[in-house]
Amino acid sequence: MKQKIKKKTQGFTIVEVMVVVGIIGILSAVAIPLYSDYMQRAKVAEATQLLGGLRMPMQEFYGTWGHWPSVDSVQGRSAGNYVSNIISGGTSPEFFIEATMIGDSSRVGVFGKQLRMVFNKTENEWTCTTIGATTPIPVEYLPSPCKVLD
Repeated sequence: MKQKIKKKTQGFTIVEVMVVVGIIGILSAVAIPLYSDYMQRAKVAEATQLLGGLRMPMQEFYGTWGHWPSVDSVQGRSAGNYVSNIISGGTSPEFFIEATMIGDSSRVGVFGKQLRMVFNKTENEWTCTTIGATTPIPVEYLPSPCKVLD
């Protein structure tokens, strides 16, 4: 007597493949905007760090020489991977250093936008802000200390 051996088929059905593709589509629809937002925030973090590194040398220069210096005067970094340039300016009692992000400001995100650190001489403190910038970085990309509360 011969026995029939059932051979089990292997592989996925088209329905199973479609379900997996649908799940991947839903996950990517959520993940891609979150990742893009995260990348914009990381670029702003570089600007914040570069500006933060200039605060003390700028303040010491002002205390010693009595006038607000340029970024080159304190031998600070005037650019980065995502920052095209850093400038300084202002008049007493408020001086600033301003970072401009790389790119065209007409694009979405932080491209070509500015972030400022303002030194208030009378209060002897620094404030992170976008107030006074020509094209400010959108609020949703700013670190918490830089967001202006109304």
